[in-house]
Amino acid sequence: MKWIPRSHVHVDRVACPWLIGRFIDSDAEFLFIPKSKVLEIAELEGALSFDTPGAMFHHREDLFTFDVLIRENGLTDDALYAWCRLDVARNP
Repeated sequence: MKWIPRSHVHVDRVACPWLIGRFIDSDAEFLFIPKSKVLEIAELEGALSFDTPGAMFHHREDLFTFDVLIRENGLTDDALYAWCRLDVARNP
């Protein structure tokens, strides 16, 4: 599957591709696109968008995109919870 974040990589946009490739989609292909084009290109490519306003996976409430990906994909590896804002006792 293709995954599309915005370009100009920062911490969340480095951690998220690692998380996706390691735990969610081992065949992931990443296309780093300018912020203004992410949603348009994701739709054209049939890709999953992330870490951009309006993207399928983006910051929600007090969670970063990394946290949202963990929650939305039902990941339960204890080591991941040490790196994120999710509380294991709450809903993963």
